[in-house]
Amino acid sequence: MNFLISIVPGAGGGVAMCVDGIFDCRPMPPTETELAKLLRTFRKAAEPAGYRPLCLMEQTQPLLTADASREGLIRGIVLALDYELVPVTPAEWQQSLPLQPAWNGAHPVHRRLKLQHAAQLFFPNLDITPGTAVALTILLWGMRVSKPETLKPES
Repeated sequence: MNFLISIVPGAGGGVAMCVDGIFDCRPMPPTETELAKLLRTFRKAAEPAGYRPLCLMEQTQPLLTADASREGLIRGIVLALDYELVPVTPAEWQQSLPLQPAWNGAHPVHRRLKLQHAAQLFFPNLDITPGTAVALTILLWGMRVSKPETLKPES
């Protein structure tokens, strides 16, 4: 069984989850308390199988102090719930995109819309927003590059 989650912090971000190849996503909860409840629920689902979920979190350069503070709080929640936290920079996950040549010189808003469109084609049964599209893409990237031992039960 694989238990992975990805988080794109911020108001326009999202959360994506994958359990044994079944994907789900949702916009970033409006409060840290709601995010903690979501992460706790996912963590409890992994416990009976003896897995330590892997959490991929987009690492950004927050411009505002409030953004940096919120990102730090989210990291604290993830670590307190005993997830394995892997920070991921946009440069890391974007290198895997087949859309990369089309992104050169594109405005960030247009990039997110292209990514949202591509994610909707790949996951037609999910309600995709720009933030959840990024979270799903990070999750797919993580599934490709994660070491097999991070996906095995804890000993």
